[in-house]
Amino acid sequence: MDLNTMELENTIFLNELENLFVPDRGFPTYSPTERDTVLNHIEKYFGKSALMINDNDTNLMKIDIQITQPTMERPFYTVVTVGMGSMLMNVPRSIANGTLSRAELMITLPEDWKIGSNERRWKWPLAFMENIARIPLIENSWFSVGHIIPIRRSVAENTKLCGFVLLEPQESAIQSHKCLLQDGSEVNFYQLIPLYDEEIDYENRYGFEALMDRMSDVSHIVDVDRLNTCVETSAIVQ
Repeated sequence: MDLNTMELENTIFLNELENLFVPDRGFPTYSPTERDTVLNHIEKYFGKSALMINDNDTNLMKIDIQITQPTMERPFYTVVTVGMGSMLMNVPRSIANGTLSRAELMITLPEDWKIGSNERRWKWPLAFMENIARIPLIENSWFSVGHIIPIRRSVAENTKLCGFVLLEPQESAIQSHKCLLQDGSEVNFYQLIPLYDEEIDYENRYGFEALMDRMSDVSHIVDVDRLNTCVETSAIVQ
């Protein structure tokens, strides 16, 4: 699989992205019915909303953030974009079948994560997810399972994590992976898993499946101090 990778500059809000937008250009948005369908899907499969962060920047494609409350069954926050799926991504013709054109992103955070904090060490997952969601529009590209987004610098001062891989939603029913809209199109949900630089290099060298084998014991819940599964990337792997 030829994975589409993109270099991002590591600033907490990636402000330089704004220069790529024309304010009066207009951007795709969900219809009220489509938005309700997506929100109902999130609540059904990922949990009830604890907080909705509305994106009020009219110069950018609107990406709201829905945060679900931890529960006994799902003892972690689930943070989901709402708005990315309103646009059709530029999926290659060789695999375009109408089912991969729309997507929303999600990330899971531990119960003790300080969701409301503006400190970079707590806010980086939301900030990066919001801006990563705009990349397909900026680059006229697409996302799917297995795509790597390298940052190449640590996402915050308290961790060496410096990139992401997209996976299907973890610890969720298979029905949660796709949301069917009224026009018959599907919104795919992809989970962001933070990576270390060595893990990104390992994937580049040995491929996605090999990286997943190395990361089989890694939790989907963000842990800024988790084990780096590829510290021996430079070693020859048989």
